[in-house]
Amino acid sequence: FFRSPRIMAQPQLKLIYFDIPGKAEAIRLALYFQDLKFEDYRFKDREEFMAMKTSGELPFGQVPALLVDGNMLIQSAAILRYVGKL
Repeated sequence: FFRSPRIMAQPQLKLIYFDIPGKAEAIRLALYFQDLKFEDYRFKDREEFMAMKTSGELPFGQVPALLVDGNMLIQSAAILRYVGKL
């Protein structure tokens, strides 16, 4: 039987990581591959990361983190699974 494709608005995405490829690079590639628009936020220095970590902005003080419509996802494998389902 025929199903119409789901039409959903793309969520606002902001990837937070250091200014290196590291664990976020696979996420960046997945987002580009999916043709999803996202803000690629990279810390300017270690002090900026430490400020966000101590303020509680980063859950468990971990990056990479993906901000999805105001909700924070952490753990690179979980983020990759989420991006794959978008």
